[in-house]
Amino acid sequence: MKGLSEQDKIVRLDFKGLSEFHNESLMILADPRASKGSSFTAKTYGVSTWFKAIGDDCEVNTQSWNCSDHQFDGNFTQSITIPEAAHIKVYDNTGEWVIAAKVEGPGGMFGNFVNDSDFGVDSTRSFLATVMHCETTVWEVEYLKLGEEYIPQTIKATDTATTKMIFGPAFPGMIAGYKGFDLEDLGTEFNARALQSSTTEQLAHNWAESFAKLAISSSVGIMEHIPVTQQFSTITAVPRSWFIVLALLLFLYGISGLALMLAAIRVVTSRPEVRQVQARMGISGLVSAALEPKRSDEGASSVEELLSDDSRVGIFKTASGSYKWEVRSNNRE
Repeated sequence: MKGLSEQDKIVRLDFKGLSEFHNESLMILADPRASKGSSFTAKTYGVSTWFKAIGDDCEVNTQSWNCSDHQFDGNFTQSITIPEAAHIKVYDNTGEWVIAAKVEGPGGMFGNFVNDSDFGVDSTRSFLATVMHCETTVWEVEYLKLGEEYIPQTIKATDTATTKMIFGPAFPGMIAGYKGFDLEDLGTEFNARALQSSTTEQLAHNWAESFAKLAISSSVGIMEHIPVTQQFSTITAVPRSWFIVLALLLFLYGISGLALMLAAIRVVTSRPEVRQVQARMGISGLVSAALEPKRSDEGASSVEELLSDDSRVGIFKTASGSYKWEVRSNNRE
């Protein structure tokens, strides 16, 4: 498998890791045709792998290993050795197995591992050999691509049949008549990641990620993926500082608009002709027009000017015994 480290199809999901699986990262097959600015959701498969050094439980030196509990032994004649499928335990979405690996670097490169019984390190500290317990899981993934980010939406475990189909080509004999991938690229990747590691945990994590990329690449051309389930409009990321400035400008724009509106109302309603219309259009103005037409004909800037100070409006009894609306002077008996 060439181009193991290329990220155009195999990418790491942007999240802290699978809480249900040792908090390891998840490698997925992404749609390589997506433009950088596009945003969409898509369904695919993902692989996560966890490594743990177990050289202390085996007999490991710079020449060979013997893990009797795993029925796994051999010589470090090649950089990577993976057991046959018969020695790999597969259940649900998980496969458990072991791997023997050796890496080389500049003199003294692996000095940090000399006193670790999980590793075999030569006298020049430029050669490191070990055996690791491995767990590989396969997941159905729906993710959101947002700009350059790949964000998980749903992650579900696959069944055993799908699990075998996804990572089967990576293991010798799991698929009838197939001896497994050429491990040359994985050996090169292991060697490069070992040079970046200074602790056992860091080395195990780096190798686990490398194998996860190899395993997920197994499904290329095997499974039918649903590349895009929902397309969104293109999204452009805006720096937070500019967003805050924009929000502040919008707030000031709203305040200034409100101030201008109140000022306009104040200017308009202060005009005499407007105030006279306002006075006449109210209930009191209409009563004045009906019952005191003489005063209503005069100009007014307020309702009070339309009504006489010494009169009142009410229902009064007439001489014939009926009732009517009438304006009477307060001095009238």
